[in-house]
Amino acid sequence: MKNIEEILIKKGGMLSSDLSLELQNTLGISSSASRKRISRAILPKNSPIKYLLDLNFPHNTRFIYHRAHGKNEIFFENLYEALNKTGSTYAHAINTLIAKNGVMEKERFKALSGSPDKIKGHLSYTNILQRLLETNICRETNINGESCIFLEDEHMKSEEYAYAQSKVEEILISALKDWLKKMCLVSFKAVDNKNEFGSFGWDITSPSYTMPIGCGSKPGFVVVDVIFNQIDENCIKYFLHKVSILKAQKGIYPFMPIIVASYFTPEAYNLGKSKGVILTTPEILFGESTSKAFKKLLHNLANAGAVASNNLNEFMELFDQLAKIKGASLNLAGDLLEFITAHCVRQIAGGSVDIGKKISYLGESNNREIDVMLMTGTNKVYFYECKGYNKKNLIEEYEIAQWLDKIQYIRNWIKNARNDLSNRETFFEFITTSDFTPEAKALLERAANAKRYTVSYKNGKEFANFINESNLNNKTKILKTLEEHYFNNPI
Repeated sequence: MKNIEEILIKKGGMLSSDLSLELQNTLGISSSASRKRISRAILPKNSPIKYLLDLNFPHNTRFIYHRAHGKNEIFFENLYEALNKTGSTYAHAINTLIAKNGVMEKERFKALSGSPDKIKGHLSYTNILQRLLETNICRETNINGESCIFLEDEHMKSEEYAYAQSKVEEILISALKDWLKKMCLVSFKAVDNKNEFGSFGWDITSPSYTMPIGCGSKPGFVVVDVIFNQIDENCIKYFLHKVSILKAQKGIYPFMPIIVASYFTPEAYNLGKSKGVILTTPEILFGESTSKAFKKLLHNLANAGAVASNNLNEFMELFDQLAKIKGASLNLAGDLLEFITAHCVRQIAGGSVDIGKKISYLGESNNREIDVMLMTGTNKVYFYECKGYNKKNLIEEYEIAQWLDKIQYIRNWIKNARNDLSNRETFFEFITTSDFTPEAKALLERAANAKRYTVSYKNGKEFANFINESNLNNKTKILKTLEEHYFNNPI
């Protein structure tokens, strides 16, 4: 066991086949003897030599590692190398998770894992996810009611960029649907239907009657995936894996596979091109100006607090530019109001501001998101809930009930995880650009009687008056933005 420990400590985790070769070269023993040594080393329960029990590799090999490395950077680096080296099906899901900055919505895992729902002879995406969760390579967390898959490798994870990337991808998917319709590549009425084709999930699917994939009354299909990040040779293989399996199936309709990324490495591009798939970017589809706007949006959303505090005008101009893209206004309506709120309250009250802060505490499985959090230099902390609706979309009673439940969650978070905030005066405010139903307002009035913290609310008119009565240098621009995108036009 000593020799095995020395190898693993020096080089990190590796496949059992590679460890066997290391032992053969080091000790001059046979392959059979080296395999027996490895088996004996991992057998005792208290052995420092471990292996990933539920993650199978080709040819019955295992990933062996030393307990001292735990799940550190060396562990993950070597695990990724082993997965890609062996062409493991798990590698596809891991590589797309990395391209998603370590966080993926569970509903998109079906599309981006590279695995089908039910095809004989192939691991399903649900089995892939189950194994990744069981081996603690990933974890599943609920955030504001939405399940997300997190890669446990802290060195490959940037939650701020992950959430920003998902927002950009939502807008891109909406824009792509519109583009496909305008190009007459898809059926207008079917492009927004269930995103499944050939037992695989996709970001976009639609029947197409355009030649050559369509033939008379028999349609072909257009299938699209979107990852707004660089895609390398390893990552592109998840998409090619889906295409390859589909081509081998009998009775599959003709289909046109398209993958969209912000950039493809030359190796990824050449590999994808050799397999006959369409690789494209926002710049190719929508032009250089719009492509730069998407990249700028990613940066702004990932650095929301700093941008809202110091560069709100740029974000409002960016919103104006992107609002021309179908679906962008709707997807960004909440973000715009959060940026405006954060900017205004910080400029008026001072202090530091956070946007979209994710919170949790020990013993609570679900996470919550704080739209805007302001800590002032006067021993006060403010939590703002922001709803960017048009004036006809009133806040209903159930939305206030959900917010009041979030207030209790935040108070428990302060008690259990942020004792440094426990002595501050605490304020909770609900801000909307529309108004409240009578039932919602009545519930707010009752909540305002709380004694240990302050509850208040503002509708669109009251929020505009609050800004107008301030001494903000850019209040004219802010009020104009509110008028254009909330008060006058539907979102």
